Amino acid sequence: MDAVNGELISFSLDEPWDVNKVPEAKVSQEEAGRIASDFIKSLQPARFGQTALRDVQPDVGPWVKMGSPVAGSYSIQYARLINGVVYPENGFRVRVNSTTGQVTYYEMTWWNTAFPAAGNVIGVEAANQKYLSNHSLRLEYGRGYQRW
Repeated sequence: MDAVNGELISFSLDEPWDVNKVPEAKVSQEEAGRIASDFIKSLQPARFGQTALRDVQPDVGPWVKMGSPVAGSYSIQYARLINGVVYPENGFRVRVNSTTGQVTYYEMTWWNTAFPAAGNVIGVEAANQKYLSNHSLRLEYGRGYQRW
């Protein structure tokens, strides 16, 4: 908890897994995404409106080696948007258990700082040309990593 304003910053619940047992997933990836977004909206509705879904990853355990790709949980990440520009260092991370649908991890990173306007930013093509004019590409052979 933030001691100044009382906001929930993060929490993590212990999720004991039997590594030899495939989880009984009852929650789909899409449902987990809805659960995560509803959870964030309940805590931070204004800030959630300033984010974009960045990533959803199924969390699989050692049972995947036994031939089962069932997710034990889903990790969902929302990134902050500032002036329409993604700022991935800020936002929300949530984990949803695939068996219970419970939010078992939550983290908010939201810096109180000023951001410059994005109006004078050069485009991708101009950035590539500027970089390559000082760092030309060249073909080289290389030897891959060898353990011994």
